[in-house]
Amino acid sequence: ATTESTALGGPQSNITEAHVKRVLKADKGSNAQLNSWNVKDFTQKGDNYANVVTSVSVSYSLHGQDQSVSYVVKINTKYNVDNDMELFTAIIFKKEAEFYEEIIPLLNSELTSVGLRELRMPKWFYTHCEDGQDMIFLENLRPQGYQMFDRRKVMDVPHATLVLQELARMHAASRLLQARTPDEDFCDQFKYIKTNWINFSDTAKEMMNNFFASSICNAEEMLHKVKGYNEDGDPVEVMLVDLQLNGVASLANDLNFFLHSSLHGNDRKINLQNFLTSYYYTFTKVLEAGGEATPFTLQELHQEYMNKLEYGVLFSTMGVTMMFSEGSDTLDLDAMKTNEDVKRVMEEWQVTTIKMMDTNPAFRSRFLASFDELVEQGLTS
Repeated sequence: ATTESTALGGPQSNITEAHVKRVLKADKGSNAQLNSWNVKDFTQKGDNYANVVTSVSVSYSLHGQDQSVSYVVKINTKYNVDNDMELFTAIIFKKEAEFYEEIIPLLNSELTSVGLRELRMPKWFYTHCEDGQDMIFLENLRPQGYQMFDRRKVMDVPHATLVLQELARMHAASRLLQARTPDEDFCDQFKYIKTNWINFSDTAKEMMNNFFASSICNAEEMLHKVKGYNEDGDPVEVMLVDLQLNGVASLANDLNFFLHSSLHGNDRKINLQNFLTSYYYTFTKVLEAGGEATPFTLQELHQEYMNKLEYGVLFSTMGVTMMFSEGSDTLDLDAMKTNEDVKRVMEEWQVTTIKMMDTNPAFRSRFLASFDELVEQGLTS
């Protein structure tokens, strides 16, 4: 059989036949024979911030039958070792690769060992992180009917509840995993999970502090895909697909960030107790299946959520600006080479934020609602 690539230019050209063969073998087994492949872009500017996301369509033969399959490829474009910010972005990419390749299988093992299903996340097939060419090859969920939730739309209660339940399962699985080695932090066996902008380097910390101080405008949203709706129009299944900001922290950080970045303020406030109850119930059921007790009450979960409120407001309001940006208004991460670049880009980003406050009612509602909660809690005036 012959192979043929019609790959596009840019970072997509880093994808080679050897990579595709590795992915195909991991997915379909050693008997699968590659016939042809090509790269097909399916995202637009603003859909992804620090990386390029594309897909590979593959034609192959298996047991005498011609078949086809496609894979999603995440490509890191930042690997200048002389630039702390770009190097940190590369480390963040490796955090996600590590989570897919090493941590998710352990979490899934905890769940399946007690009779529960695996986490709803795309399957990982192959990671290539060599010679400044960093790529992660994942299951393509689109042929299965999943659709990316529109980042500009406000999430409704049924969507939000499904995401919270899946978060609860992931958090609880990590508790079960930690329970196997109570005297050791299981995260210590991994290279990148504890790395963040605070402990990476003084330069990265300074640049990120300037980034935050200049404008409330950046956080990576918790992307998810939705599959199918019931007869009432409610979603029946979600997949969590963006894992670059994985780390070790209070579970209330995830809850705050998700609820503040994805819902209107009134929907969040009215349904907060129901959201936390749904999360808590799912979390508890997983721990019970694994023979572990829930280490906190529902009331304590609510208090921890309120304790982390400022975190949720900070990161979600930065993320909301990104979520609503399109075209030339999209944050230009490639331009942020130095500390001065960060300040300049953030000044431009402030202008973008103010413009959207004036022209986009949906943005204004989500942006200001989070600060209203800070005022109500006496955390600002």
